[in-house]
Amino acid sequence: MSETNATSQPPEQPDANQPRRKTPLRVHVLRTVLISVVVALAVFFLLHKARIWRAPYPAWSKQLSWVIGGPEEAYNFGVVAPGKLYRTGRPDTKLFQYMHENYGIKQLVMLNGEDMQELDAPPPELGMRRHVYFWSPDSPPPREELLEVLDIFQCGEPVAVHCYAGADRTGYAVAAYRILVQGWRPERAFEEMDRFWHKYKDGDSPLKNDLRRLAQNPPPGYPRTASPSPSTAQAAEAVPPGGAAE
Repeated sequence: MSETNATSQPPEQPDANQPRRKTPLRVHVLRTVLISVVVALAVFFLLHKARIWRAPYPAWSKQLSWVIGGPEEAYNFGVVAPGKLYRTGRPDTKLFQYMHENYGIKQLVMLNGEDMQELDAPPPELGMRRHVYFWSPDSPPPREELLEVLDIFQCGEPVAVHCYAGADRTGYAVAAYRILVQGWRPERAFEEMDRFWHKYKDGDSPLKNDLRRLAQNPPPGYPRTASPSPSTAQAAEAVPPGGAAE
């Protein structure tokens, strides 16, 4: 019987001089596109969170904000008094649902009544009662209407107030609440107005001038300077960023 001695052959080594296989052009293009999309989304998210541009935000950015998980910034939304008062730019059906589920909003104060036919109404199943006012973004409202709005803000149910951008009319209403109900100094309330993009940030503001007069000569029953609870005060510091009822 014969034996055959099998010797193992070493694996072939690649030829160092052999040119490497090139990555197909479509792979490079796809990789570049994916990286660009990721970078663009990251930049949009950071600018979005920082409220870099003035409200109202375009419809595409609102839709994108729901995807990246930052809808509040896209609507210029903010917490004024936790469990009591919230502010926003023009809401749509998605935001109505969001406010209902996350903040339990029961009352809605709409200050841009002239846009009522063009904007979404709260879905009836949410049970939100809407109060509609026709305020101007460039001049203060009638004093009796302001007092009505302040009464709604203090109704004991969660309230959201909005106008078109959530900056001027809403800023005025919230500043009045800060000054007359929470006892803020006017200049402190004006800083908050500017953070939410009051358009007279760098110039003479008819709304701020009226708020100064309001602070100097408050209406009967104001200011109501009851101290907010510690949690309410902390949250307020942390937040930047003729009416017909339906």
